Formats: sequence, C-alpha cells, structure tokens
Amino acid sequence: MLYGHLYTDYGFFIKDVHWGTNVLPDNPIYSEVGDVLVPGSDTTPTGCARAVSIDVSGVLLGGDINVFKHSDNIDGDFLSLSINHERPAMISMIKGTSVRHLTGKDLRDLAVKFPKEVKEQRCISSVFIKLDSLLSLHQRKLEKLQAIKKSLLQKMFPAGGEDRPQIRFAGYTDAWGQERLGDIADRFDNLRVPVEAAKRVPGPVPYYGANGIQDYVSGYTHDGEYI
Repeated sequence: MLYGHLYTDYGFFIKDVHWGTNVLPDNPIYSEVGDVLVPGSDTTPTGCARAVSIDVSGVLLGGDINVFKHSDNIDGDFLSLSINHERPAMISMIKGTSVRHLTGKDLRDLAVKFPKEVKEQRCISSVFIKLDSLLSLHQRKLEKLQAIKKSLLQKMFPAGGEDRPQIRFAGYTDAWGQERLGDIADRFDNLRVPVEAAKRVPGPVPYYGANGIQDYVSGYTHDGEYI
C-alpha cells in the first residue's frame, strides 16, 4: 500500500485492501489490525492531515506513511477518529512548499481525546464505521448514475455527421433537424446589479449571477440573493 492510496481509495477505515505488489523492499513493514496510518507527504496544502485505521494484518506498507501502533487500552478505529478530530492542529504541523510533509516526530506531540473504557471507544467508532459504509454505498450508486447519464447524453443525441440518435423512444423514427441557435431563440442580456455589495438594495426579487446557474458548474451551489 502506497501513501497515495490513503487519499484516493479509502475513507477513515480500511476493511479491505485493493492493491498488491510482488516487489519486496528492504526492511519491509507490515500492518497489524488496529494500526493507524497517516500519510507523510502530499502536494496539496492540507491533504496529509488525515488518519486512517487499518483492520487488515500483513499488508505491506510503502514509504512515507506514518504508522502508529497503539496500546491495548486504545481502539484503533477510534484513535483514527480522534486524530482526525484534531485536523486543525495537524494542519499547523505541516511543513514544506511544493511538497508538504507531516512527520511522525511532529505528530507525537498531537493531543488527542478519548474515553478511558475501550468499550465506549468501540461504540463510538462503530457509529462512524456504519456511516462510512453507507456513504461508500451511496457514492458507488452516484458514480453508476453519473455513468448512465453520460452514456445517455451520447446515445440519445445524434453523433457527428448523423441525423438520428442510437436510442429513441418507441414510435419516433424521423430524422432530427438542425438550426442555428439564433434562428430559434432570442438572446437577452441580463440586468446588471452593482458589484459593490453596499450599493445593492435587498428585496423580494431573486437574482442569479452567472455562477448562480445551479448544476452547470460541477460542485458549485448557490442559493442566489434577493434584490
């Protein structure tokens, strides 16, 4: 397992490992159930400020991963949550410019909170494990729906040089037409609202700027403002 996998392939808990290798490095380090892993490097300013617990033993761990092996009175999954709860403090420990680093030496001084009874720790971590699993399930559903949408956008519109799409509703067989947008729709420029917020007058009329067109900018949401 490489440190980059901790960003792209897992949430806060690793129950199954997706990657393998036939290359055995010198002085290999293998995981034990309950270990907590923190990536040691990243190219983003705050990316390596995250912890992941691994519940699989015997996994070969790559370089640039901070590995924490805890005592018996600590639940590994809960320790991962507790470390992530202190993310602002972790971010302050990150060093570097183009490549950021977070060392185990710095992390040893991180103050983490936990209940004394392991049973209570496990009760708390079990809640988040279930939530993590539910989020992963919905994420997979979302990815499938996005793939279906992309495929339908391609197949329900004619391809270049063609006048009929691959998929049609029953009863429709005629060729599609093609027109200049300006011939079938009139364009109207939007009214301008002063850029300076101090000059805007609040009121009952909803106003949407260019970035307020929802769902067209990926990941952007905007409720608009009223003038």
